[in-house]
Amino acid sequence: MKIVIGAERYRLKNDHPYAKAIVALARAYPGASDATAVPQRNDVKQLWRELGDGHQQLLRQIAKHPSGVAQSDLEKLLGVDWQGLRGVHNGLARICERLGLEKPVRVLGYNAKNRRYVIDPDVATTVQRLGR
Repeated sequence: MKIVIGAERYRLKNDHPYAKAIVALARAYPGASDATAVPQRNDVKQLWRELGDGHQQLLRQIAKHPSGVAQSDLEKLLGVDWQGLRGVHNGLARICERLGLEKPVRVLGYNAKNRRYVIDPDVATTVQRLGR
């Protein structure tokens, strides 16, 4: 869990008791939004402003596929080879690190044949709205 208060940033493991207490308080708050609606992510909006075309295209292509995209398919969609994909993905990670933001893309799988790139539904919704 990432907590941002002004310029201060905190990270907690999702299973930590404090994180669970924060989630419980947020859900109990009378002004909390409907749990069924997918919220937009302000951290993704902030990241989007810093990204170049290649990084934005990476996020757009992954956001179109809710179950994630296989590495070989993503290479074809972006028109790059594995080294180009690695460069774009690592560049995105460096930008996120510089901004102190959580990287929106997760990589599942060990080798190129079974590797998938996925993002959370709230990130996908935000990216799709920003990509218009």
